[in-house]
Amino acid sequence: MAGVAWWLLVVGLCDLCRADGDVTSRLRRRVLTAVGVVAVTGAALLSEPTGRGWWGWGLAAAAVAVWVPASSAALARGQVQPPGQPLLHGRWRFTAAYGAFAVGTAATVLCGPAMGAPGFVDDVVDASVLGRFDGDALLVVLAVAVAQLATANILVRLLLDLVGVPAHDNEKQLRGGRVLGPMERLLVVGLGAAGSLTGASLVVAAKALLRFPELRAPRADGSTLGGPSDVTEYFLVGSLASWSVALAGVGLVALA
Repeated sequence: MAGVAWWLLVVGLCDLCRADGDVTSRLRRRVLTAVGVVAVTGAALLSEPTGRGWWGWGLAAAAVAVWVPASSAALARGQVQPPGQPLLHGRWRFTAAYGAFAVGTAATVLCGPAMGAPGFVDDVVDASVLGRFDGDALLVVLAVAVAQLATANILVRLLLDLVGVPAHDNEKQLRGGRVLGPMERLLVVGLGAAGSLTGASLVVAAKALLRFPELRAPRADGSTLGGPSDVTEYFLVGSLASWSVALAGVGLVALA
């Protein structure tokens, strides 16, 4: 699992370094892409992979090289798209972004046993107060936690833009979603990894209950906020996508 953990960690850190509104900065995009590819390539050289392990690392490096620019371009496309309109043109950006993320994750999961693990990870863990824990397992937990932050938000926003849900107006109405989303996912991952799926389900239920008055809040003109169908669709699509990312993280932690 060290391969998928390293891949997710590199992608997650690259996404955290991307300013949310800076999706059009070519310099930042190119620098982060280069750093991500170098980080994955360096991990491959340090892990001494065997057989198909080289294919796993190679696909992971290629996926980073595509994910950063493609997701940035797709986010920029979504910002100029009229709210409520599906992206009939330029879908290749979304296909490239989701395809790169899927290929990178699948390749590192399937080729994981042959990819090895960067030796310095165990050395660092052994020299720390966490020495009694397995280095690969800790790397997986760290990578999953980092991926729940900016990367998961980007995946959810891409989906909202792709299906034409009017996200930009509703994000102003459902305030705090970009902050509550990562917090919620981290809680779900933590509770799920601890074996408390009931606790994770309570977090999901609590969010739905707390959001319900906001979904039905009246506007200044007396009408329903944004139209109940628009806001409800935004909430459901965004929340289900967010929970799916969190549950995928729980699965990776359970396999570590």
